[in-house]
Amino acid sequence: MGDDPQEQKETIALVLDEVDRMNRLVNDLMLLAKSERPDFLQKEVIDVFCLMEDIYKKALGLGSRDWLLENKATINIIGDRQRLIQALMNLVRNAVQNTTETSLIIIGSNQDRNFFKLWVQDTGKGIEPEEKKHIFERFYKGKSIQNIEGSGLGLSIVKAIVEAHNGWIECVSEVGKGSTFTIILPVNDTL
Repeated sequence: MGDDPQEQKETIALVLDEVDRMNRLVNDLMLLAKSERPDFLQKEVIDVFCLMEDIYKKALGLGSRDWLLENKATINIIGDRQRLIQALMNLVRNAVQNTTETSLIIIGSNQDRNFFKLWVQDTGKGIEPEEKKHIFERFYKGKSIQNIEGSGLGLSIVKAIVEAHNGWIECVSEVGKGSTFTIILPVNDTL
């Protein structure tokens, strides 16, 4: 670093940015390490309709997209509200990263007798079939998103949170048409 104050500011900004990135990576790794512990979830009663309204409001701040909320679940569940928000917001951030400003992103919920579903659907790039089987692996980043900042932990975090809630996540994707990530949780944990 030279004597130029502007150069010093730029160098400090780069270092702080890198420290922030490393901090996020460490926090993500800690979350994954804790995900199998019994105290990972802080369970409470959650109104799914209100949860999805909150997700939608947060999503609006992530990017100028054509946002749509299909909120049909009117169920109360027992789960960790903050972890579910974290999982859904990871899916929303991925949708924003893989779409353009004119793209449609749908956030939704519904329920049936045995399960309720929460999903994020986009009209973005889609996922190559050969990459799809790896997307939930730690540190995996598809070829089309190598230049996008991130550690490749987002979807593995989503999967860990969903599995801690005794559920699973599914992905349906078509290249050039977009992707739908659906979190499926059992109704038997409801009130």
